[in-house]
Amino acid sequence: MKSIRCTILLPFLFICGCPLSSKVPLSEPTPDEFDKGLLGIWKFVQKEKDDEAMIVTISKFNESEYLIVARNIKEADDDKKAEELFIRMFLTRIGEARFWNFQNLDEDLSKRDYTFGLYSIKDGDTISLRVVRGHLFKNDKPTTSAALNAAFKGAIGDKDFLQEESLIFRRLEEQ
Repeated sequence: MKSIRCTILLPFLFICGCPLSSKVPLSEPTPDEFDKGLLGIWKFVQKEKDDEAMIVTISKFNESEYLIVARNIKEADDDKKAEELFIRMFLTRIGEARFWNFQNLDEDLSKRDYTFGLYSIKDGDTISLRVVRGHLFKNDKPTTSAALNAAFKGAIGDKDFLQEESLIFRRLEEQ
């Protein structure tokens, strides 16, 4: 089962390289940051590799958080049941920047780390997500959300803070 889930993640991992992971989020989830524009069904396709396309459904989990379900299109079109990846996500605003805080729900609770991405929505139908790189902290990762948030504030202008290539999701359907 884990190996199948890895095939779902491969397009993301290939583009993202080594994303930053943290035991703490940038903030606690808050309804003030909930963006209804994210809700819906989206398609992710790695450049010129339609066979690695994924369907990503973003649903409201509660007043502050989203549930993201990702599945490989090729597997979904087969007669067999497509393997799905479940992700918890909520938003944090730092100045004008809006970040996803996300966790793979398939991991044991004690092993779940947060990963982060700067996002924007263009024309209501395209999400651009740039993942925060893992090299932000060489030795000591912040152990509180406030310290992590402060580190992000200081690094936002750094050209090496985010992955160069954006993950692009195109809207298929609104919710």
